[in-house]
Amino acid sequence: MGIRQDATSGNAQKLSEAAAFTPKLSAYIKMGQLLVAERALLAVEIDEADFPAYALEEMQNRFMTKNSRSPISWSLKLRAYGKAVKDNMTSLGYIMWPDDNEILSYKKCASR
Repeated sequence: MGIRQDATSGNAQKLSEAAAFTPKLSAYIKMGQLLVAERALLAVEIDEADFPAYALEEMQNRFMTKNSRSPISWSLKLRAYGKAVKDNMTSLGYIMWPDDNEILSYKKCASR
């Protein structure tokens, strides 16, 4: 999903877990959306558009869709994949089932 610096060894790099990287992608996407909205307001100020909504819709269709070949499109697809991976994996250390198959525990709550 994402490359991060490994804290245990000097210059080594590791891939980030989906749970840790999808919020960063979401922040990147949100910043792009805010920049597009700000540019739509500027378009009205400099008489490129009559209303911000017109400029916003045109720029969203051009830059902010999954169907275009753009960095934001790639980011949207990668975030959707990361969310699917995150939603289909259990968190490490929460569910424990000992070898005797007698007790199932989840976050320190045991069940027989």
